[in-house]
Amino acid sequence: MTHSKNYFHENKDILIEFISLVTGIKKEDFDEIKLQNKEIGKEYYDEKYGIVDVKVRLKSGVKINIEMQNKYYSYYPKRSLYYWAKIFTEDIKETNLYKELHKTISIC
Repeated sequence: MTHSKNYFHENKDILIEFISLVTGIKKEDFDEIKLQNKEIGKEYYDEKYGIVDVKVRLKSGVKINIEMQNKYYSYYPKRSLYYWAKIFTEDIKETNLYKELHKTISIC
């Protein structure tokens, strides 16, 4: 993971530019952009496991998942929706209110 972290920091400005162009989010909102753990955790042993390509959290709490595929698979739309849902709900705890969920963007 060290290699990917170095690559991320070396190309952070390119990633910010790409996300800004695709989403319309202003570049100044990316001050605290961080590469997140790319694993989609499992709460139960029999749940589906996943690894996303790029997972980013902004200073505002907005989460962005970027998925890249070079070949279409019929299950890809459902997999993308599943990853989005897991990332959207990963931080909510039993005592949280639903309004505390942060916006989550998937770029596929």
